[in-house]
Amino acid sequence: MKKLLLIINPVAGKSALRSQLIDIVDTFVKADYLVTTVVTQSGEHLTGTVIETAADFDNVVCCGGDGTLNLTINALTKLEKPPVLGYIPGGTTNDFAKSRGISSVPLNAAKQIVDGEVHEIDIGFFGDKAYAYIAAFGVLSDVSYETPRQLKQNIGHAAYVLEGVKALSKNKNYNIKFTVDGEECEGNFIHGMITNTRRVGGFELPIIGDFMLDDGLIDVTLVRKPETADDATKLLNALVTQRPDGYAVIQYRGSKLEYEADTEIPWTLDGEYGGSFAKQTVELKKRHLRMVY
Repeated sequence: MKKLLLIINPVAGKSALRSQLIDIVDTFVKADYLVTTVVTQSGEHLTGTVIETAADFDNVVCCGGDGTLNLTINALTKLEKPPVLGYIPGGTTNDFAKSRGISSVPLNAAKQIVDGEVHEIDIGFFGDKAYAYIAAFGVLSDVSYETPRQLKQNIGHAAYVLEGVKALSKNKNYNIKFTVDGEECEGNFIHGMITNTRRVGGFELPIIGDFMLDDGLIDVTLVRKPETADDATKLLNALVTQRPDGYAVIQYRGSKLEYEADTEIPWTLDGEYGGSFAKQTVELKKRHLRMVY
């Protein structure tokens, strides 16, 4: 009999998760798993539980939003031989799950864990902190999460642009030098994101080319501060057309990014606060964890 550690975030955004929990456990038991359930009391409780006990299990399955997944991944990367990861999305955006084809219906996601294949997935590292799909800074970092859901449904990508234009009025910028696989870029930037995903905040990424999720490469998008009306026009055009122009919106693809700024910059990792740093190294470790879906 296989052993499964089921981690549940009781404050995750999706009520369907609560109503399907008994059926989820029953799905695992019928698949010959001995299930141990932990209801998290805090982030520290979650990570501590995984670090201390996960090595005794064949699978660790977390139920919650992208933040719950982030904490679980961070804990698993601390283990010498981490068990296979499973994810039952129960948050409000669930970008990672949708990028991976994991069902948004919790019970169906559990069935995917039972019947699915084990994949080796890339994991990002922002310094010593792991992240699943995105590290971001600047005025646009929260636009996708803050855009009203009804607006997204009604006008799609245009909603992102409208909220982005409003965010630009905040005009917070940072003087930063970036180096991506040896190629340098320097200037005043109002936003940047380092991604390995097709979605952010419930949107398909508006300015990104074709990519593979598990190729060991990160996609870097930088948005330069508009200094003139012409710069602002270029930026708006890049957002509307979803095409980086190489000046207002710059894009790189590589395996490693380093940056240095003249002040500390607050970052979000998988939508959660990840700390403030004046310099940092960001890289993707190819096929670093095993995940079933």
